[in-house]
Amino acid sequence: MDFEEFEVDIERAIEQAPINAPSCTATEALNWIDSTWYAPASRSARWMDLIGDYAGDEPFVIDGHSLLQVVLDDPLLALAKDDDPSFQIIHAIYSLERILNEFQKRSANFDINYFSTILANRHLVLRAGESEFTVASRALSTRLLYKHLQSLDSVNTLVFESLSDKDWVDYHVQAKPMFVVINDGGPLEEGVGGPLAAHRILAQRLFIFDLLASGLAMAPLQGADFKDTKILSFVFESKLRLSSRGSFPNAILSAGVTAKDVLASQEHEL
Repeated sequence: MDFEEFEVDIERAIEQAPINAPSCTATEALNWIDSTWYAPASRSARWMDLIGDYAGDEPFVIDGHSLLQVVLDDPLLALAKDDDPSFQIIHAIYSLERILNEFQKRSANFDINYFSTILANRHLVLRAGESEFTVASRALSTRLLYKHLQSLDSVNTLVFESLSDKDWVDYHVQAKPMFVVINDGGPLEEGVGGPLAAHRILAQRLFIFDLLASGLAMAPLQGADFKDTKILSFVFESKLRLSSRGSFPNAILSAGVTAKDVLASQEHEL
């Protein structure tokens, strides 16, 4: 399927799946986006070696919040668990450096980027909406791991406000990254992730849509397989026009705004 065909299919799918209600919940909006756009995009994504088959020596970006989420979501890490007061930050730092080494030893050309005002990225790490202990522990861990990242001479860590930040636009033009390695929020599972799970995932899906619409490809970090000399992951490519976001029904866009507002209110309570 070529880019143009993919673009037409997405637009047609959106047109053929109208939402007549003036509003919808975060869960309803997420289900609509997944069935109408993200699931078809996932089926057309290609599983490949990110370095050997795709990027080669070309630069790409690793989303910093996604990197920290993978570290903190390690089930063997005794940190931010309600039934265990342990705080294994040294283990977390080791895991962070191990993941970075997986990229570096394969001669990957990457920067680590943070988007400071994109709440979806941050709250996937913090797990906003879960217990106060979990969120506070992950918030502290995130700060410590970020400080450690900044201290490493072997990686370049950059911070931008958003995709519309002039500094990001200049970076995109000058560095010309091919794609972004980022988490997609995962599936929404009943009883998992607390009451704001749908809000976090919905906001992240919308951010990924904006990434693709800006001309960047996307490869999920969660589920990536570091095997022999390869870094294997799915690659999502798209030439969605920047105006495509506007073709989402107003109810979906409104649900996305509400989700971000709810996440922002949680941020103020941290």
